[in-house]
Amino acid sequence: MPLPSANELTICTGISSLSLEMRLYLAHKAMTTLCDLADREIVVIISWAKNIPRFSSLSLSDQMSVLQSVWMEILILGVAYRSLPFEDEIVYADDYVMDEDFSRMAGMLDLNGSVLQLVRKYKALNLEKEEYVLLKALTLANSGERMQLY
Repeated sequence: MPLPSANELTICTGISSLSLEMRLYLAHKAMTTLCDLADREIVVIISWAKNIPRFSSLSLSDQMSVLQSVWMEILILGVAYRSLPFEDEIVYADDYVMDEDFSRMAGMLDLNGSVLQLVRKYKALNLEKEEYVLLKALTLANSGERMQLY
């Protein structure tokens, strides 16, 4: 029997009826997919940061320190922004969307719930693309505060 894909699961209404073995497999597959997506997104974040004025003039060590301190926040900002057009779904990629059932099955209900709260706040503010890009830049610029904590 072929295993369902993540996309098939997002439209599946009976996730709880899947066997424990299948749910564990799918949770593992979801986590692996999200790690792969995060790896790709980090490459995009690095490329984006290099286009920020004066960032490339920092030493490579300083660039790495800055990015290590903010990559997760910038990644979450991107996920939240991509999720704005959707209702109660987190868009990790154009072809990888998690609803509440899939989030629960993947063991990510808490994280996705927090991201959904952020999405709702951005929706209430009618966040525009320019404001989103500014938030990313401010996050990068304020990395020094977080770096002092480490």
